Amino acid sequence: MCIFSKKCPTKEVDIRQPQFDETTYWGRVKEYFFLNNPLFAFASHNFLECCKEIVDLYLIKKLEPPCPTKVELWNAKFLVDACYHPDTGELVEYPARRATRIIFNSLLVGGMLAYYKNMIAIGALQTVNQGFNAFVISCNRTRKQEISDESLYKACGAATIVAVAAAIGLGTVCKKMYDKLYWRSVPFVAVALADCVRVPLLRSCDLNGGVPLVDTRGIPMGWSTSAARKAVGDDILCRIMMAAPPLLLTPLLCNHLERTGTFCRYPWLNFPAHLLMVAFCITFLTPLMKGLFENRGVMWVADVEDDAYCAMKFHPSRLEYERDLPMDQQ
Repeated sequence: MCIFSKKCPTKEVDIRQPQFDETTYWGRVKEYFFLNNPLFAFASHNFLECCKEIVDLYLIKKLEPPCPTKVELWNAKFLVDACYHPDTGELVEYPARRATRIIFNSLLVGGMLAYYKNMIAIGALQTVNQGFNAFVISCNRTRKQEISDESLYKACGAATIVAVAAAIGLGTVCKKMYDKLYWRSVPFVAVALADCVRVPLLRSCDLNGGVPLVDTRGIPMGWSTSAARKAVGDDILCRIMMAAPPLLLTPLLCNHLERTGTFCRYPWLNFPAHLLMVAFCITFLTPLMKGLFENRGVMWVADVEDDAYCAMKFHPSRLEYERDLPMDQQ
């Protein structure tokens, strides 16, 4: 059992709900930032198990003094959500955890941007990136997502082909341009195109069967494929916006460093500069992009397809559905 600073019971806190108000922009930004805290990657196994025990005992109201403070309890809850599978309650494989993904994504994206002139390296890194995405999805998929192994392999295989073809094809074209900023931005286009292919294939069950609709009180109102198409579109846009800071701002800065001769004087600085800039963007700027998208979407009853409309027992003017947006960068 962990040793906490307080010997009095913690005031009742509902840790089943998000700590921050996700209906507001800054609430979503804070929730994303704390869930993807890169410092969690350095937590020891014993500390993780300790936090898991604290959260489990608190949820069943069997936590005995000394008890954590409210801040300590929320920190333990964020750590558990970031490292444990929501369905099985088991530790997720180390590279696939939320916090460690920031480290691995920084290495992969930093490599793509630093070695953008090397076509072999670009193709290899795009392949590894999509393979890593497949591994992460496989380790973290939940029962409600209904992602089979076959659909996962097809989606990530197609995304890999598109990403590699776009990176090499556009790289061949852009290397002839005078301004190397276009060439440096090719990885962003490749990743965005891969998302446009991978997400619809992964969510084919939603596109074919629809997503559940509820009214403003949470009462189920049926299933809608129109809402599913909107959710998938929002999912793709959200992923592209989340990828924009590291994949667009980093080339802008490093292109300036190259023009001023910094990389010529200090060639060893090439990869570290890209890595640090990417890590900064993923940690601090990506949450600002994620905050633009609320996980619950709104749909007016007039936009519902006829089959779903006829199946409703009554017809509220406003309907809601889960967009199932990513809670981390993949």
